[in-house]
Amino acid sequence: MWKKYIINICVLVIMFFILMLDKYILKMDIFGINISLYYLIILFLGIYLDTSNGIVIISILALIQDSTIGVNFGNIIISSILSFLILKRVNKILYEEKLINVILKNIILYFSYMLIYIISRYLIYNNNINYVNILNIMLKEIVFLTLIVIAIYPIFKEIGAYIGKEYKKKNIITKYF
Repeated sequence: MWKKYIINICVLVIMFFILMLDKYILKMDIFGINISLYYLIILFLGIYLDTSNGIVIISILALIQDSTIGVNFGNIIISSILSFLILKRVNKILYEEKLINVILKNIILYFSYMLIYIISRYLIYNNNINYVNILNIMLKEIVFLTLIVIAIYPIFKEIGAYIGKEYKKKNIITKYF
């Protein structure tokens, strides 16, 4: 029981440091596009954590992300949680641990996050949106995120498999119970 709590705290602290490292030190800027590792954090948590613990950790990280960026408060939290829940649904369809499945999950997560973010900005704050420019940036960004996923997949899989087996329930389902 305590092991799950310790793992949750460790995952939260590590993801916080990765988020701060990405935000203040790395600042990956490729061809004028700022690539964020925040989507990869959501992808990792969405694949290997269960829904309730994942939502708590994603909410804390999204609150930190929202308060440090501070453009339109609430958009990142809404987008993160809803795209996390979409990713959990996709996990039920693409359940095998293959690189192609993780790439597909990454693409689905990114586009769902961005669509929810754009819709919430438009509905809540009535911001004007340049759709052609955003689509151009999104396509470039997803290509670079996919390349990053391919590069870090072996590490991603080893760490995630260790954390994931702690959350898997050992239920035996047979016709006799």
